[in-house]
Amino acid sequence: MTDPKVQPDRAWAGIGQFDTPPDLVRAVGAVARRIALRKLPGAGRRRRFCVLDLFAGDGRLGAAACRELLASNLDPRLELVECDTRRLTDSRVNGSTRLTVANVFQWVPRAAPDLVVLNPPFMRLTKARAEILTLPWADVQATGPNLYLLGLSRALGICRWGGSVVAIAPFGWLTSALALGFRRQVSDLCSSVTIVPERSRSRFRGVHQDIAIQTFVIRSTQGDRHPGTRMFLSGRRIPLLLKTSRDSSLAGTLRIRVGTVVWNRERERLSSDSNCGVPVVYGGDISERQLSMDDERYGEKRFYGAPDGARPLKGPIILIRRVLRGGPGHWKIDACLVTDDLQFLAENHVISVVVEDDILDPEKVFRSLVEALESSIRLLAHPSLSVRAVKEAAVRMMKGSDDLVRDL
Repeated sequence: MTDPKVQPDRAWAGIGQFDTPPDLVRAVGAVARRIALRKLPGAGRRRRFCVLDLFAGDGRLGAAACRELLASNLDPRLELVECDTRRLTDSRVNGSTRLTVANVFQWVPRAAPDLVVLNPPFMRLTKARAEILTLPWADVQATGPNLYLLGLSRALGICRWGGSVVAIAPFGWLTSALALGFRRQVSDLCSSVTIVPERSRSRFRGVHQDIAIQTFVIRSTQGDRHPGTRMFLSGRRIPLLLKTSRDSSLAGTLRIRVGTVVWNRERERLSSDSNCGVPVVYGGDISERQLSMDDERYGEKRFYGAPDGARPLKGPIILIRRVLRGGPGHWKIDACLVTDDLQFLAENHVISVVVEDDILDPEKVFRSLVEALESSIRLLAHPSLSVRAVKEAAVRMMKGSDDLVRDL
């Protein structure tokens, strides 16, 4: 049973818990079946297959996985681990289920499982909240400040070499600067990761969050030499490298920043009178590869009466709309290159990239930067582009391109 000093019920009751919809439960079961059959080919194989359901709740994920394994003539052994005795039920599968009431972060399995399934709790962590939940703050900082990251990390650490982890969870860890530690763990432990994003952000009642069914395949042996973690999106391999280190500076080459005008906080400075200030470029002015400042939505706030010291932008400059179009796996970027003498300010839904080095060809930089961005944001979990993401794409562009200079 749970040690109340380690895992107080009051602290964990209901923390980040969202019941998994039935269709997602079935989808996890189907993935488990494919994994098991791939590892145990041939009819009549009855080798024992150990399944672990972490943060089990009522055990629906583990039970679904084992039902699929039984239907495929396999011999599953299921263990459910859950700290809340009110949620853990006796959902036995073929009479071989072990029910364990324990703190997942403190519990030690008797043997490493072949398969781990989980829908980890989701909650952002502060130092104070981590202390209440008895989570070492150093571990939180090393992995990432969200319970789902710690849950995924724990699952990867528990699973046996050559095993697999199947999770329903957010996938912002692919690009988030705060998940750098978790990405390093994935790179060290996993031979491949498959991400199957859900189209809707409202799959869980009362939650608005990008999620995916994620399959992590653990390397066959510890210390196995490997060329890198293969990444798959909805079954298709994609050329995505997990960023596991911080990038170098772009000083003196490109200056990247978010627009300074926040219109709803500075209404008194904005007007439709061109004689009263500097034109403002809004995110909605950028479409495909064009800049058009004729949108009537911005007519009454097109010009900004800038205070003394404001520095308008001018070409050559790349403008990128921060709000992306599409969805996970098929995001579209709206960006344009301004090369004329237009001077303007940018709204905070616009990222500006000033080409500071005169030897660089703005047209070539624009094409290469958009290409690098489109490659890196495919698995972005949300539709908002950050300055950090643009800087990371720019660093990769500068390192990977041999021809960004002007033609002589």
